[in-house]
Amino acid sequence: MVQNVRSQVIDFSTQVGKKPKWAPWKAENSLFVIWVGVNDNGIGLDPETQLKHLFETQELLFKAGARNLVFFNVPRMDRSPAGIRQ
Repeated sequence: MVQNVRSQVIDFSTQVGKKPKWAPWKAENSLFVIWVGVNDNGIGLDPETQLKHLFETQELLFKAGARNLVFFNVPRMDRSPAGIRQ
């Protein structure tokens, strides 16, 4: 099963986000790349709620210490497999 971006961020926050000895990352030299895909959108939520959830998710990264973030666009929903079927 493909994890959505929120699940991945929660996994990071509860594990690597706590900076364990085996992964001593630092905010000043770490880059966080967030690619929100079509599997993260269009699952029964209106666009405003989806955006709200996305910002709440990024807040989890910020609370863990993430400061350098890159966001990738998602493709248009009508080009996704689910969008094509509809």
